[in-house]
Amino acid sequence: MPGQRNELPGARCAYEGIARVAPGTALRVEVESGQVTEHRYWDWSARLQRPASAHLPDIAAHYGEQLRQAVRERLQGWVLAHLSGRMDSTAVALLARDKVRAGFGVAPLHTLSLVYERLPVLARERPYIEAALRSQEGLIAHRLPADDWLDFANFAACPPHDEP
Repeated sequence: MPGQRNELPGARCAYEGIARVAPGTALRVEVESGQVTEHRYWDWSARLQRPASAHLPDIAAHYGEQLRQAVRERLQGWVLAHLSGRMDSTAVALLARDKVRAGFGVAPLHTLSLVYERLPVLARERPYIEAALRSQEGLIAHRLPADDWLDFANFAACPPHDEP
């Protein structure tokens, strides 16, 4: 049957006798006994917080501070930040750059971008990548040509807005 195949949520996978590890879960394998146990270490729904204000600028400021703190916590040693030309990875990479400039982590910050020339939708990301990198002291950019890395042969009708 042609067309896109997405995996359903849960532990099932395509291989018999193999199960997927759920997000927020770690596996512990005792080599000698062969015992495997799962440990849930993160549950996002348990950490939901009601905003202190319904005023959008207040919510944005609070979220921005949490995001900056999360980026800072992860700046340990040499860091490579994914910079895709989309808002999320670009924002995180630039926040990391600012924190490295302020003395957190090891300078310089390296960025990794997959760049496309022949795939027209993905090629539109390139100007955003270049704009983020332009005049950005403290960043070492790594661009990887990626046109030949994607295999969409299993997708009968690839959506025009994005890669699958």
